[in-house]
Amino acid sequence: MRHANRRLRLEIKRKTYHVILALYPLLFIYFATPKGIAIAASLIYIAGWFISEFLRTRYNINTPTAMLLNRISRRRLSGEFDKHWKRVRIPYWLFGLTLVLIFFNYEALFIATVILAFGDSASAIVRVWLNNYSKWLGFASGVAVGSLILFMVTMNPVISLIPAMCGMFAEFLSSKLNDNLLIPVLAGASAFLL
Repeated sequence: MRHANRRLRLEIKRKTYHVILALYPLLFIYFATPKGIAIAASLIYIAGWFISEFLRTRYNINTPTAMLLNRISRRRLSGEFDKHWKRVRIPYWLFGLTLVLIFFNYEALFIATVILAFGDSASAIVRVWLNNYSKWLGFASGVAVGSLILFMVTMNPVISLIPAMCGMFAEFLSSKLNDNLLIPVLAGASAFLL
C-alpha cells in the first residue's frame, strides 16, 4: 500500500511537469506567432534538449534535463536512476507537438496540446491509481478529461470528443511507439480533418 501511494504521488508529480512542459505551444497561439518562427523555436527547443542530454551523458554534467528528469523519473522508485544513466532521454512529447505544428494548423496544435497535456495525464494517473488494472479505464478517463476541457473552450462536442478519442487510442498503440509522440499526432490529425 505504501509503495502504491508513493507511485501515485510520483505519477501526479510527473504529470504536473508533463502538463507544464507540454503547454508551451499555447504561447505561440496566444501571441499569434508566425508559423515559421514557431517551428524554428520548437526546433531550437529540441536542439537545446539534445545538447543538454549530450553534455549529461558524455561529460557527466548535471544539466537542466538531468535535474528535471531525475525528479520525475519512474526509475527513482527502484533507485536505479541517477545522473550517470547513459541513455539519452528523448522528448517524444516535443517531437509530437512539433510534427503537429509543421503539418497542421494552430487549431489542430491547440487541440493536440490539450489532449496530450490533460487527457494523457489523467489516463496515466488513473492507471497508476488502479495499479494498471485496466487500460480501458485509463482510456476512458483520458477521453473524459481531454474532451471536457476542449468542450469548455470550443463548446463543440464533435471537436471535443473525436480528437480526444483518437489521441487516447494512442495509449493502445504505445507498446511499439511512444504514446507521447502518437497522442498529439493522432489528435492533431483528427482535429485538422474535422
